[in-house]
Amino acid sequence: MERQTLFRGLAKDRQPAFRTGNLGRLLLTAHTNWQGALARELRNEGFPSVRRTHLSLLRHIDMDGTRITEIADRAGVTKQAVGQLVATCVEAGLVDVVSDPNDRRAKLVRFTDAGRALILAQLNVFERLDAELIDLLGDKAYKDLRVTLEKFADWQPSL
Repeated sequence: MERQTLFRGLAKDRQPAFRTGNLGRLLLTAHTNWQGALARELRNEGFPSVRRTHLSLLRHIDMDGTRITEIADRAGVTKQAVGQLVATCVEAGLVDVVSDPNDRRAKLVRFTDAGRALILAQLNVFERLDAELIDLLGDKAYKDLRVTLEKFADWQPSL
């Protein structure tokens, strides 16, 4: 049976081929699949309202809270886009928004108890996803992939 590559949320048009076969697109597709699996498994862990979009925000929030402007900078999106994501996470009970104690004009996004529990639940899910990838790739290829991705994550293009 031929394995089909999933392109969740991405254009399915494969022409010209460089649009879907380039390294960036492959990384994006892998990330999208990872996010989908993570969200699905977190729902199975008792977080029925969690969505991939929530995870795209939560990864940018420090455990002691983060200003909306800092989240926007980290995510590379506008403050308005972060505000919309924050609103969905507030509605899901994962975060709350308070005045920053260092500057009352600024807003600080903090994890609720449910949000902290979700972050901790990710550890179990990560272990299961890693085990599945080890089964798929083999132990050596998995370890090599991690080393390669760590280097790639630190890479600063000179172009």
